[in-house]
Amino acid sequence: MKLNIINKKITAIFFAVLMITSTFVGFVTPIMAADEESIIGANYYTSYIREFERQMPPSQNINSKIDVRLKEEIAAVKPAEKIPIIIVLREQPLECDIKRSNIAGIRSMRMDSQMSIKQHLESPQIKATDITQHWIVNAISTEVSAEDINNIAAKSDVEKVWLDGKVELIRPVSSTLSGCIGDYGDENINAHLLWDMGFNGTGINISILDTGIDATHPDLDEGKVILEKDFTGEGTTDDLCGHGTHVAGIAAGEFNATSGVKGVAYGASLFNARVLGADGGGQDSWIISGIEWSVENHANVICMSLGGWQEAGDGTDPLSRAVTNAVDEHGVVVVVAAGNEGPGEGTIGNPAVARGAIAVAASDSNDNIADFSSRGPTGDGRVGVDLAAPGVAILAPCIIGDYISKQGTSMAAPHVAGAAALMLEVNPLLTPVWIEMALKNSADDIGFDILEQGAGRLDVMGAYDALMDGILVCHEGNFGMVHPGDTNQMTFTVWNNNITADVSLALYRSTMTDTQGNWGGNWVTTPNSLYIPAEGTGTFTVTMNVPYTALGM
Repeated sequence: MKLNIINKKITAIFFAVLMITSTFVGFVTPIMAADEESIIGANYYTSYIREFERQMPPSQNINSKIDVRLKEEIAAVKPAEKIPIIIVLREQPLECDIKRSNIAGIRSMRMDSQMSIKQHLESPQIKATDITQHWIVNAISTEVSAEDINNIAAKSDVEKVWLDGKVELIRPVSSTLSGCIGDYGDENINAHLLWDMGFNGTGINISILDTGIDATHPDLDEGKVILEKDFTGEGTTDDLCGHGTHVAGIAAGEFNATSGVKGVAYGASLFNARVLGADGGGQDSWIISGIEWSVENHANVICMSLGGWQEAGDGTDPLSRAVTNAVDEHGVVVVVAAGNEGPGEGTIGNPAVARGAIAVAASDSNDNIADFSSRGPTGDGRVGVDLAAPGVAILAPCIIGDYISKQGTSMAAPHVAGAAALMLEVNPLLTPVWIEMALKNSADDIGFDILEQGAGRLDVMGAYDALMDGILVCHEGNFGMVHPGDTNQMTFTVWNNNITADVSLALYRSTMTDTQGNWGGNWVTTPNSLYIPAEGTGTFTVTMNVPYTALGM
């Protein structure tokens, strides 16, 4: 049993809780960092946006139902010009006879609730084009004239109208950190120890949502890719860019004796969901459709080395909600690259900010976090980064049949996707929550801030040990918005997976600091110890007392 590691992980978890708390009480209020272009755009179009809002019917709260990026787009185009949008409808509670994993039932219920707005979009008044109904999130994607968006938002069944935003592959970058030649990543995360035990991902399906996969590559041919679909409209599932092939090889490429390259879960099968075009770009709605297709075809793991930008950064955008629903409603593990916008704080894009997603940072062969790797927190104060994995100088397949070294969180994410596949082969009944707990509780603390490394660098063998006979604890908590004078409590559950040994754990509370490392006070209290019987559970409560003198937001 790795009690020393587990204790360290519990400490890290409390640090996460404390860090989150401080972001909400006024010490530092981090927000998702906007790029220069979006800031200029927001300032430049302010007067136009105000005029657009002024023309809205005063009797309806339409302004709050149109996302800020869509408002900017409306202000920037002519009234009759078409804009791609995603209309999110008010969520319908699942009926008692529709189980959360019932795809057909959820699809039918959500599409039935969309009929009124769909008919409105098809009417001569609107004349929307490219109408697509979604079910993984209750939404419709379409293109409409800018002047019609006000009308659509006024509908009572519409929750919010979003810009169908641009999504791009997380492009490989240069780094000042050193790498090494060869396929070091698998050994770095101890995947080879699982291989020696006979686990290689056999029977597990990993869906790669990317630029396509070159299924003629020696590491990816002969039935490795079992399903393919193009969502870009370009009419091919071939990888015309090279990014998706590299990602797929890292996750599940067959062993190549000549090159020594092997995927983390080299026995797993692959889905090729081509959601990004030859230029590496796509739209939110394409990715949502790719998620739906993956879930419908029983993908166990979805890997996305792509991202976009939504102002809030809080996981409420349609793409992030689709990820959350895939995890919560259908039990699919979703792994997302954190992004290459570091080293600044609050640089994680969507859908890495989605609740339930495993957001992955990039580390090198010496266990340093890459300078380019995006950092937390999310826009609503969550840690953001869940794990780090090798992402610097990673050797993997390229589309000309050879191998190439690339670096980025795009290369880190498929290491975690492969690790999740190995865990599912160990126990196919594991839920995404249990897999995330195992991966995060066992990760190696490599000495970086939690906003940079999350729980630490991935250790697949450690995750196996934690599941078999180790300690698992809920991986993260968030008090949410707090106010001066509030008292908040949160209860954590700890599982002892050892069949014979009772365990007594010492609980430690990290110093409460803001994201800049400044001391913030002693507002949080915890018990000093916790006893857990063999194969049993224990709980402990974290209490936060916010002084009346605290500075609020």
